[in-house]
Amino acid sequence: MKKYTKLNIRNKKMSRFAKRNLRAPRVKMKIKKGDNVMVVSGKDKGKTGLVVRVYPREGRLVVEGVAVHKRHTRPTQGQSGRIIEMSLAINASNVMVVDPKEGKPTRIRREVVDGKRVRIAGKSGTVLA
Repeated sequence: MKKYTKLNIRNKKMSRFAKRNLRAPRVKMKIKKGDNVMVVSGKDKGKTGLVVRVYPREGRLVVEGVAVHKRHTRPTQGQSGRIIEMSLAINASNVMVVDPKEGKPTRIRREVVDGKRVRIAGKSGTVLA
């Protein structure tokens, strides 16, 4: 199947299936679901929370209690109107994993230990789950 780029589609008509190939490539994520992270930049700087969801194709993730957005819902048949609080996705570059030993944000490196590839905290050298 032909890979479409922005250069070769300028004057060509594309099917809706060909447009799917224009998505950004998957970003290699060092942060996984369930990690305890700290926000290092942005309006929620300094907050910590667990990663609820990861979007590797966009390079974004949802952190519990960070970037909280309120949505007002209308009353429907059988339910009353209410305000729902939801966490929005933030860029993965704005968070760092919290070191389990020191409780400070740290970088992550990967090493092979006993034949398995594991993630290791940069500051203390402890293995992350």
